[in-house]
Amino acid sequence: MDEKIEEFSEKTLNCILRETVDAMENSKTQIFDIYEGARSEVEHIQMDIKEVKEKVYEVIEKVDRLEVEEQAAKQKLVRVSRNFKSYTESDIQNCYEAVKDVQIRLAIAREQEEHLRHRRDTLEIRLRKLAATVEKSKHLVVKIGVVLGYLSSQINAVVTQIEMLNQDKMLGVQVIKAQETERLRVSREIHDGPAQTIANLIYQSSICERMIDIDSDEAKAGLQEIRRQIRHCLGEVRRIIFDLRPMSLDDLGLVATVDQFLGKLKTRGNLSVAFNVEGIEVKINQYVEVSIFRIIQEALNNIYRHAESPSAELRLIYGKEYMSVVIKDIGKGFLVDQPHDNEEQNGCFGLMGMKERAAIIHGQLLIDSKPGCGTEIRLLVPLSEVCESDIK
Repeated sequence: MDEKIEEFSEKTLNCILRETVDAMENSKTQIFDIYEGARSEVEHIQMDIKEVKEKVYEVIEKVDRLEVEEQAAKQKLVRVSRNFKSYTESDIQNCYEAVKDVQIRLAIAREQEEHLRHRRDTLEIRLRKLAATVEKSKHLVVKIGVVLGYLSSQINAVVTQIEMLNQDKMLGVQVIKAQETERLRVSREIHDGPAQTIANLIYQSSICERMIDIDSDEAKAGLQEIRRQIRHCLGEVRRIIFDLRPMSLDDLGLVATVDQFLGKLKTRGNLSVAFNVEGIEVKINQYVEVSIFRIIQEALNNIYRHAESPSAELRLIYGKEYMSVVIKDIGKGFLVDQPHDNEEQNGCFGLMGMKERAAIIHGQLLIDSKPGCGTEIRLLVPLSEVCESDIK
């Protein structure tokens, strides 16, 4: 009897979970379609606004010219009216018609200007509404992707490993949420960076192609500008690749990669980091190197963004049994035991993510900070657990 109840419960639970996953998958697809449609329409509206603004500037210049022309025509008419005996009736009639013609063209131009301004304002209002829709859809896609990925990855073991699932639930959600957020961030970064640049380069190259036979100097200048933008685009692509996974970890090791990252960090702002290595660098497993680098990267980025510290200190200490990482700053500090509501918004992982990474590599992360006294972060990793010669 108990076995039948257990079998029924497992089958029912699996069926419910599958139906839930299918429903959420359909909802995610629909929301993503809404997001893509709204984002595409935002891009079209932005192009329309740009085109309308250009037309507005042209019409404004036309109105200004016609106003000057109207004043000149009126002044001529005044002179003719004062000395009408010196002019023929045909001359006087021509002056009146000239003034009338300018006034008609001016009225039409002003009407065009008013129409274009109204259209521009309407498009801008619509753009703001669509931008809000895009932002909401993006967050919904991420949230549904988190839940969907979590359920999909755990569905086969949800009955037999229910206790283990409850213990690891928070960690699993954080990891999957970070993955979904990171994927969306990378896709948006590629779309807003290299993809936009490449689209602009295609447009500029077509212009240069038409300008070659008309003005070779202008075409040459355009090609030089295209080359400059290609170099910038290449730098953006390399930066995105570095953020995803620094290839220098495989080629040069942890110390060289950290030094390279510090150079990039220095070019971004006023944070000066004193970097010291103590002991002889030991080759450790790749996943451990990546985790240590990400912890260092997150800690220094937090100092750069939030600590308000002009300088920091980073030490890598290779001992016989342990590897230590010490990161200090002289910033504003914080209360370690106080929950941070904006931790997730400040980075992919935040302090919780750094602790989780340390736990994955059998390490220990200690944070010592007080308001007004700066922050010190210590990472302690046992080499016996992570050395390359001891692959788990």
